[in-house]
Amino acid sequence: MAQIGVQNLAELAKVFRPKEALGPVDVLKRALYYGVSRDRVESVEAVALRWHYRRGYFKNCPDLQRRVEEVLQGADAEAVFTSPEAADKTLAQAPQLCGGDPAIPAPTLMYAIIRADGDNIGKLISGCLPPAQRPPVEDRLVEGDKGQWEEDQRRLEKLEKAVQVLGEKAKCRGAGGGAEARYAVPSPAYYAALSASMMITALKDAYIVAKHDGEVVFAGGDDLLAFAPLAAAFHIVKESREAYWGEGGFHKIGPYSLPALAAYGKSYSVRAAHSITDFMAIEVEEATRLLEKAKEAVRGKDALAISTSTGHAGFAKARHAALVEQIAEAYRTGNLSKNLPYDLERWAGDGLRCGGGETCREAASIILTYVASRNSKNGIPSRLEELLDAVADGADAALKNAAELLKAAREWA
Repeated sequence: MAQIGVQNLAELAKVFRPKEALGPVDVLKRALYYGVSRDRVESVEAVALRWHYRRGYFKNCPDLQRRVEEVLQGADAEAVFTSPEAADKTLAQAPQLCGGDPAIPAPTLMYAIIRADGDNIGKLISGCLPPAQRPPVEDRLVEGDKGQWEEDQRRLEKLEKAVQVLGEKAKCRGAGGGAEARYAVPSPAYYAALSASMMITALKDAYIVAKHDGEVVFAGGDDLLAFAPLAAAFHIVKESREAYWGEGGFHKIGPYSLPALAAYGKSYSVRAAHSITDFMAIEVEEATRLLEKAKEAVRGKDALAISTSTGHAGFAKARHAALVEQIAEAYRTGNLSKNLPYDLERWAGDGLRCGGGETCREAASIILTYVASRNSKNGIPSRLEELLDAVADGADAALKNAAELLKAAREWA
């Protein structure tokens, strides 16, 4: 063990758990990971605590600050606090012990796994793009331009027919197999721009995660895996999504502009897990599974999955990350009762039984708004009813999904 950097066998408790049935190869893998990562890779316990530490949250409670500093310097959090239960209890008391800023959440050993993946990247690489807007219609033309416009239109139609043939050979189809997608011939310049855009997006993602005290596991431009403090998770999602879309669809580099990757959007999965009691690898795998499930469940992809290691998971559009953050903040401040999702389930009962359509959607919106107002002190978060727009399986499924998402959001309170 000493040859792979393990000096103290007792420290292997960091990567082993009681009663695990591991073979020799698994043991060596774990030991090797610990040996090479001890001084180079931040632990998820450190990720969970660093956001509060850097904001001076523990400065008025020296004993707790000392313990947190030990964890940040690589010590095992379970050993520092004597047990996961003791750690959770001590950190829950931090607002009283430290006189912490009431405007920010209490410190915790929970952290966020952020998994992201660009939508339809395979289509983008092959040159299959969403439909473009058509040229201006004739009645909008300035006097004298009609002849030129008609000539340009004829040339465009010929070009489109030629490119359509290439697109059919490349099996470029729109959503549901339709022919509404458009095809761009993937030239060397196309691939060069795509590759450069991926690199720029990856650098932006790495910067955003580091800015919010998180740790990047990998960032490839179209995909991302990062660990982050709970308090910063939704900020990272919002800023990463903005970076993916670029400025008006372009990345600006000095006087140059490169097209961004956002032709189809980007989907995210954010999962809250405990840094000591939850197995990181299992939670990452589950976050990835829910990312794929969200892409299937949410209309048009560009999805957001919110989940917890305790078993709650709900879906929304990625643009609703700020709304989910507002809901979590309302829970934390007491403006919104944490009983809301269970009340919503009771009111929804066995289903609306209204047959679907816009009437069902309006009924679901009324139920959600009414139940939320009954569980609120000073008004519900604006646009709350938009949570019902995510899934495409009818009003009953939308209400059920909203209830699960509201349950998951409580972990951020």
